[in-house]
Amino acid sequence: MVHSSRQRRRGTRGVGSPMALIRATLDTVFGLGHVLVIGARSGFRASSPYLGWRSNTAFGASPPASVISRLEALLAYARWTHRIRRGGR
Repeated sequence: MVHSSRQRRRGTRGVGSPMALIRATLDTVFGLGHVLVIGARSGFRASSPYLGWRSNTAFGASPPASVISRLEALLAYARWTHRIRRGGR
């Protein structure tokens, strides 16, 4: 079966592909930069009103107990932040 060049390109960007891994890594790295800026604006105080609001909207009344779960949530938020800032591309 012959595929068009568009279908071939789309196949290389699927989940688990090298391009998807690179994109996720870059999203995480640049997203952590955005998170660092947010932290700097709040004075790196975990009790700042903005960070309290973010925590409540992200986790509700029961934040994750384990540090690993919190770290995973932070990295997911960093990736999301970067994707939103670059326009979802």
